[in-house]
Amino acid sequence: MSEIYSPISSLTPSKNDWKIQVRVIRLFENLKRDVDGNIKTIEMLLLDSQGNKIQATIFPHLVSRFAHLIKENYVYVIYYFRVVEHCNGDSFSPDKHRILFCFETVIVSSYNSSIDHYGLKFVSSNEILTRKAGFNCLVDAIGVLVFYQIDLEDPLSDGKI
Repeated sequence: MSEIYSPISSLTPSKNDWKIQVRVIRLFENLKRDVDGNIKTIEMLLLDSQGNKIQATIFPHLVSRFAHLIKENYVYVIYYFRVVEHCNGDSFSPDKHRILFCFETVIVSSYNSSIDHYGLKFVSSNEILTRKAGFNCLVDAIGVLVFYQIDLEDPLSDGKI
């Protein structure tokens, strides 16, 4: 019998007994450290099997409890966490919510080949530049230069490449 997991798109702050299966597609330590040199937070971008993403945060008092359990690119079942709404503009996830790890949070290594490894969504540069897709989070741009031309009649060009 297969387990039932909540999709990221269904998470709300109304309860804290969610159970999700996700891949950690990005994991990084906050570069700011406290006065003792300890990591302030660990930030993650999580992806579920439906392609939904959400940001998750581990606060300083819980870093030592969870840091050794989580690795980028691995799939985990996570439960007993809080879901909160973003209050500021520091989101790198398109979801309006964020997961906060709690002392009671449980994270268990899992496997699901249907969860993508990267969570890439391709859009045109025009959609990014005109903000038609509603980007309010981190956007990575990749591309290949396929053509280059110098207009020799351009008054700013000296005709040299």
